[in-house]
Amino acid sequence: LYGRDWHVEGERLLVRGQHYNLPRPALAGAHQSMNAACAYVTALAVGHALPIDRFAIERGITKAIWPARL
Repeated sequence: LYGRDWHVEGERLLVRGQHYNLPRPALAGAHQSMNAACAYVTALAVGHALPIDRFAIERGITKAIWPARL
């Protein structure tokens, strides 16, 4: 739950006492940092059932594209 279990301070993601540095999202828009943080937390949460490497999460955030958006 945002604000209880995790929150963002600038480019730092805090999840239950652990700190992660958020990479700059490839997608444009100020809201993309929060979207990236939410995706990061979700990937961490499912890590017990579907192991996802932290570097793969960060690569996804920095390489995401949205072709034909506009």
